[in-house]
Amino acid sequence: MYRTLDQNKQIWKLINQLKFSKEDVSMQVYSFTRNRSYSTKDLTIDECKEYIAWLNNQIEKPKKPTVNYEGQNQRRQVFSIMYELHVIHSDMSSAEKITAIDNYIMNCKSTIHKHLNEMEITELQKTVYQLNRIKENTLKNYSEV
Repeated sequence: MYRTLDQNKQIWKLINQLKFSKEDVSMQVYSFTRNRSYSTKDLTIDECKEYIAWLNNQIEKPKKPTVNYEGQNQRRQVFSIMYELHVIHSDMSSAEKITAIDNYIMNCKSTIHKHLNEMEITELQKTVYQLNRIKENTLKNYSEV
């Protein structure tokens, strides 16, 4: 038997409270359904109970966020520049995009050699500046040819 309406409301209230992305929720549901489905509508009553307990546990224990939201605008700028440089493209998954960006940053002549999600705001600002310079030089070189 599938989830009840009350369970559905409780799940989405907790998900919104925790600010999980749709991709996060899909992967969590996939795990709780033992690789059967990515959608919350396919959760059974027992799977819902487990998932709700897990979500409540996530709220109760304060957890260090994996992303520093202070530099979110700079991260968006990095993604935009990476699209323009054709380092990432729309048919890549989020994980593939982050990996490609991290590899590019680690291998270019950047003074900051950290993963994108580990950078502080000042490091992100410097990275955006450096990537903009790389983009300008790349576009200038293409226009001269």
